[in-house]
Amino acid sequence: MADIQKIGIIAGGGTLPDLMVKHCQKTEKPFHMVCFKGQPQPQNWSDYKIFTTELGLGQVGKVVETFKEKQVTDIVMAGNLEKPSLFDLRFDMAGLKLMNQARRKHDDELLNAVCTFLTEQGFNVLGAHELAPEILMPKGLLSQRKPNASQKTDLEIGLETLAHLSTLDIGQAVVVKDGVVLGVEAVEGTSRLIERCATLRGAKDKGGVLVKAAKAGQNLKVDMPAIGDETLEKLAELHYDGVAVLAGQAMFLAQEKALKVANKNGLFVCGVDENGQYA
Repeated sequence: MADIQKIGIIAGGGTLPDLMVKHCQKTEKPFHMVCFKGQPQPQNWSDYKIFTTELGLGQVGKVVETFKEKQVTDIVMAGNLEKPSLFDLRFDMAGLKLMNQARRKHDDELLNAVCTFLTEQGFNVLGAHELAPEILMPKGLLSQRKPNASQKTDLEIGLETLAHLSTLDIGQAVVVKDGVVLGVEAVEGTSRLIERCATLRGAKDKGGVLVKAAKAGQNLKVDMPAIGDETLEKLAELHYDGVAVLAGQAMFLAQEKALKVANKNGLFVCGVDENGQYA
């Protein structure tokens, strides 16, 4: 960390890229950002647009060229991207080479290939949590409300389900209600998982626990599960019970704002260990 000369931020949407920029400004580290045409843009992007290059999502070689021109030494990936069809992407030669390195076109293999490629190009790849460790989800009950016995059982079932699915590189989140797994996160992302499962809860049309955890062997430098204020707002809007996240292996963004939403709406929020314990 002490040898960082300039940080390159590969940015998607949401609050995390903005948090990385603020970290660079606070620590007086120069930075340059790359974001992508047709993809979600970082929060407050207009404030630092002069430090940003916008490229096509498949222009891998151009990303490297841009960072080398800007004398970047370290790269961090931050923010969410919409997952387009691989058949619709227009890759340059570097992108095609990278795709061929991944036997399966799943998240883990693709992101590991990206990480390896960037390292081979002379960059040091950092996790967002390495720059700003305060964003890591701590273990413990963070909200005023506690999960009851039934909800605690649901979160334990969720963790068990994710542990079994992780070897298949499927999802970082599940929704469980009254012992039933209502849904597993697919390419649609967490918000749409929450929306989809809200239609499957029966006549009472409320309740359910969102559980998030990293997959086995997941490269947390480039793909760490996250929740934030938008997650809690969606859970509150659709009358869920709360969220449990594997502590130390996920990010909790905009924590103060998120917990205000949780406490106002009676949601529980906890960081748990592999056995579902938060105490």
